[in-house]
Amino acid sequence: HSEAILNVLRKVLRERGLCRENNFFHVRDVFSIRKLVDDKFYESLDAVFCSNDTMANMLEREFEYRRIPNRPAVIGYDNNPVYNTCSTIAVPRAEMARRTVELLIGHLTGKCRIGEASDTRVPTWFIHRKKVPENSSERNHSSKSTKNTKITETQK
Repeated sequence: HSEAILNVLRKVLRERGLCRENNFFHVRDVFSIRKLVDDKFYESLDAVFCSNDTMANMLEREFEYRRIPNRPAVIGYDNNPVYNTCSTIAVPRAEMARRTVELLIGHLTGKCRIGEASDTRVPTWFIHRKKVPENSSERNHSSKSTKNTKITETQK
């Protein structure tokens, strides 16, 4: 799944002339994240897009642990509710599952063929979450996740 996301991201960036292969990193665990941070991979970047919110959270935590100033923005993919502090791309899983089942039933009943489906796009959303500094008085307010969240709809 993560490799498929990475391939789509590369394709879109290539189409827009923005793809630099040396800015893609394969990260599988916290140890490879630590190695990348040791190598200061982030110094020339404005943002880091992670293939899921788990990796985004691990990277954010590593930046925070090391107290790295002027670090790039970290963006995850999947809007995992466990990690609600990182900006992310929200994916409507229920809608994707519903459309997949409809497509499969259509294929099994002969109403359509999987490779010939006319519309398989689902809306996705960018959710921007502003990081709240550790010593901020905002940190303990229960409304912080609402007031610091911006959602923008895009098409995937």
